[in-house]
Amino acid sequence: MTVAQLYIYPVKSCRGISILAGNVVERGFQHDRRFMIVDEDNVFLTQRIHPRMALIHTAIECGSLVLSVNNAFSISVPLSPKTQSLFPATIWHNTVPATLVSCEADRLLNEFLGIRCRLVYMPDESRRPVPPEFQHSGEVVSFADGFPFLLISQESLNDLNNRLSNPLSINRFRPNIVVKGVQPYAEDEWKTIEIGAVRFRSAKLCDRCSITTVDQETGNRSEEPLRTLATFRNRGGKVMFGQNLIHENMGRINIGDEITILE
Repeated sequence: MTVAQLYIYPVKSCRGISILAGNVVERGFQHDRRFMIVDEDNVFLTQRIHPRMALIHTAIECGSLVLSVNNAFSISVPLSPKTQSLFPATIWHNTVPATLVSCEADRLLNEFLGIRCRLVYMPDESRRPVPPEFQHSGEVVSFADGFPFLLISQESLNDLNNRLSNPLSINRFRPNIVVKGVQPYAEDEWKTIEIGAVRFRSAKLCDRCSITTVDQETGNRSEEPLRTLATFRNRGGKVMFGQNLIHENMGRINIGDEITILE
């Protein structure tokens, strides 16, 4: 059992980045979902309502975050913007301090999405806890939906694709860690694992939303894979695919690292 792929998503609900190795820091992978797009009321935006967000490309170059659309228009902002005046930004049931990033980035996003919105950043002093029922010692998370990591096995995706007319890429499910060398859905049963020197504990299976129905290359929406997943992965009215994880220490993990199941 080894790590097959690793991903970060610098801006929540925008295009992710495939990486060869990731530094596990306090909130999850370094640079993962520290940025977010909010509306006029400072409430987070996602592909659930705005599927065109899938077409906003992200890259990390020379210490900057690069946002681009239509493979033509791009803008760079600092990966760690200097803290300005903080204001409350809302994501799900949490309202946390955030800071504005760039008027130029805001203009780019406004024009592309066709709505008034702003790019915000979670500074280090902003503390967003993981859901309290899963906390052990005050763990915090970035602008991810609820947990620092999402793990899926390649074999689980292969099993799903065998049931679909048109196979899907793993990017539909926006994982951080993709593993291989296991039985399909083996990750459902893992309680505690180690990858390299980093220990993770499972929080809960990931109940999937409509973002999985958005083609990450075109921004178009369909009924799959939720329609098929609902026929065999329904748990209490929710469709499950992947395992949410919380890390217990920091470190570095690489593609090719072995996975040890501790519990």
